[in-house]
Amino acid sequence: MREIAGRAGVTHGLVLRQFGSKEELFLAAVPGHRELDATIAGDRETLPERVARSFVERMEANAATDPLVVLLRSVATDQEDDEELATRVAMLGSQLVGITFVRYIARVGPLARMSPEDVVTHLSRALRNILLDD
Repeated sequence: MREIAGRAGVTHGLVLRQFGSKEELFLAAVPGHRELDATIAGDRETLPERVARSFVERMEANAATDPLVVLLRSVATDQEDDEELATRVAMLGSQLVGITFVRYIARVGPLARMSPEDVVTHLSRALRNILLDD
């Protein structure tokens, strides 16, 4: 928690007061169950677009203070038993981390300048290959 606070540029006490534990920080950083359920519900063919739209809308609204950004700054690790699933999760994460860094942290290049709707369009194409490529 101290490292997370340091990387976020806040005090350890503030992180503890706000989140209470690493688990609570993690849960705050990822989409909530209701948000996630609403995002993944529906036709498999439109899943990439729904994930892309949910991510872009969330980051557009909260990039500077989003717990996901704080968590990414603290360097998260992923452990999965299913190698294919682990690969897809890692690829999905790398896409979202890359967009988070370029668009919402560094704010450079064409990705930072494009409209949110264009980000959704391009991200959906990438997510389609990651999530649906059989």
